[in-house]
Amino acid sequence: NSLKKFIWERIFLLGEPNVGALLSQKAQEIEFLGLKTKIIENTKIRLAIMMSYLIGVPVFKFVFRADFNFGIVESLIAWMVFYTLISVFLVKKNVFGTFQSLNKFYFAFLAIDLVWITAIFHYFGGLTWISIIFYTYYIIYGFLVFSKFSYTTGLLLIICGLVTTASLLEHTGVISYQPFFALTPALYQDSNYVGATLMAAVIALYFVAYWSYVSARICLDYGVPRKFI
Repeated sequence: NSLKKFIWERIFLLGEPNVGALLSQKAQEIEFLGLKTKIIENTKIRLAIMMSYLIGVPVFKFVFRADFNFGIVESLIAWMVFYTLISVFLVKKNVFGTFQSLNKFYFAFLAIDLVWITAIFHYFGGLTWISIIFYTYYIIYGFLVFSKFSYTTGLLLIICGLVTTASLLEHTGVISYQPFFALTPALYQDSNYVGATLMAAVIALYFVAYWSYVSARICLDYGVPRKFI
């Protein structure tokens, strides 16, 4: 029997399959597919957000007469649209072929993305306006997309670091503060300020809700167990 088993397994390669290994491989494939799907769906929402504000920025500037550097803000948003399209192309082509490498790539993508977002916030009225709402996109999505708690914690620390750094740089005058509206005691009675704030806040909160809904549905569909490590 031992000789027969040796012949079948080592010579003819007809041994019994390693069921545990096959199940493990299947689980990894499901995890990878789930993460890839989340990233693609996330990208669709990101592009919708960026296109909304790419169109909305001229409204803030010329309808509500907000005082910010229109050219720089539009250029930064357009740049984000460009590299977002490149990144999702790479994901769809399976350039990052394993769950671990895709995880690391997307974490790096979001971390770099946060730097550009903070730059836009600076030129788009600073961190004292409603800009802080947009950071919630990254916090919510971090908890829903990443299986490791360390990735989500990393995003939170990066956000806190960027907000603190930008605030200190503006406070110390290293970079000049960019007011979105002239700071006056009657600011909340300024119809332009109120209209722009409501428009930006409604769009931001809508996408927070929609982003959470889509991500939650993906998690339920794939049922991938989270590993808080």
